[in-house]
Amino acid sequence: FACDAITTMRVASSPAPARSIRARSSGLRDCSSPARASMLKLSTELVDQETVELGCVITSDQKFLVPYRSGAIATYRLFRHLDRLLVSDPVGRGRLATTKARYQEWKRLATEPEIAAARGPNPNLARAIIAGGGGRARFAQLRSASGSLTAYADSRVTDPHRPLARAQDLP
Repeated sequence: FACDAITTMRVASSPAPARSIRARSSGLRDCSSPARASMLKLSTELVDQETVELGCVITSDQKFLVPYRSGAIATYRLFRHLDRLLVSDPVGRGRLATTKARYQEWKRLATEPEIAAARGPNPNLARAIIAGGGGRARFAQLRSASGSLTAYADSRVTDPHRPLARAQDLP
């Protein structure tokens, strides 16, 4: 994660190998906590957006668009925040890029057409689009990408009472 250089300095100054592993583990936990928290918040934002978007389409009630739009704003803020946190982590940035791409596809190919249909003269068209399952499939892809991003963060954070889980994480 972004502060691996600081962690590496801490590890390099440690006298004992076991202490180095603990220091490295502690550093990863400290650095990834903000990223992991942001990833979990991102997952929540995504589910909330799907819920209110479906509420809008199913009920034809436009009041659901307010939390949908504010959720989209929060999502883009989280993406920018995660971009900064993962600046020196190519794997994390790759998974974040995949999550962003799936989010944009879901909005462009599922939610926007569904909302447009719900606002049109025939709200049953929106319900038929939902029943087709394309939006659900796109959201499943988005959720999978977001889950992969969070799982990656989890793999980088280890239990302080165990050695690192993967050999490539050793200094």
